[in-house]
Amino acid sequence: MKLEFLIKKYLSNTSDESVLTEIQNMYSKINIYDQRLNYYLFRRRIASDRIPFQIAKRIMADCKKFPKVIAVLAERSCKINANEQLKPVGEVAEKDKWFE
Repeated sequence: MKLEFLIKKYLSNTSDESVLTEIQNMYSKINIYDQRLNYYLFRRRIASDRIPFQIAKRIMADCKKFPKVIAVLAERSCKINANEQLKPVGEVAEKDKWFE
């Protein structure tokens, strides 16, 4: 199926928004799609790939328009980005002089 080919192509280059747009358009026209099969076919690739944050935000803004395998990857990428932005509470307290 062409959708699986596009997903595989996108997972090999997660910065390619043209392929992502093509996936979104094709996915919106499909009536029946086995999300579980697709997820299990690509789950090994998910563990090592990461979507650029701006693209991940675009996907998460309307994740139902994308196959589950891509939405899961986008969610993971957003979570990783959020974790990278965290600052330990002790550092914030010290910087903002909470206890002085």
